[in-house]
Amino acid sequence: MPAVDYKHYKEEKIDGKICLMSPIANPKHGETIGNLYLAFATYLKGKQCKVFTDNIAIFLDAEKNNYVVPDLSVLCDPAQFSSSGYHGIPSLLIEVISRSNIKRDRIEKFELYQKFGVKEYWLVDYVSKTIEQYVLVDHKYILERAVAVVDENELEIFTEEERAAYTTVVKPTIFEDLEVDIKDIF
Repeated sequence: MPAVDYKHYKEEKIDGKICLMSPIANPKHGETIGNLYLAFATYLKGKQCKVFTDNIAIFLDAEKNNYVVPDLSVLCDPAQFSSSGYHGIPSLLIEVISRSNIKRDRIEKFELYQKFGVKEYWLVDYVSKTIEQYVLVDHKYILERAVAVVDENELEIFTEEERAAYTTVVKPTIFEDLEVDIKDIF
């Protein structure tokens, strides 16, 4: 078996520990990121905030002990950009869960983003077609909304009350008039 060539891996640092991310992802992972990017980029066109896919390093502290390369980030402070990345706290971060990094996204990054005060964090799962939206309240994330795409058979077993409450729309709290319909994402 040949040795693994790590030079193409993306690098993150969480609490001083280097974490490598595979440069190869499931095509559905990339498609999901692309669809999310399109929804945010269309809305943000001409606005101060910008959306980035997994091609920008975000430095959460001045010591550079914590930097990440999220799947999608919404960055709203132009003064925080440099040639090396973004040095500050993002307004919203989105991670599309890969089976190889569930623990990192659900636990390590969740706690890291909460600790540094990222206002909103979304966990997106293309396999189960769900989005969990976490919002920072009093320095702790609360689950604001969880949405899922369900098929007609599942919808038939919902009670009337459940059908009335069912939605596939997520509204970022940082933008009051943006609605992201997850049927357009998955």
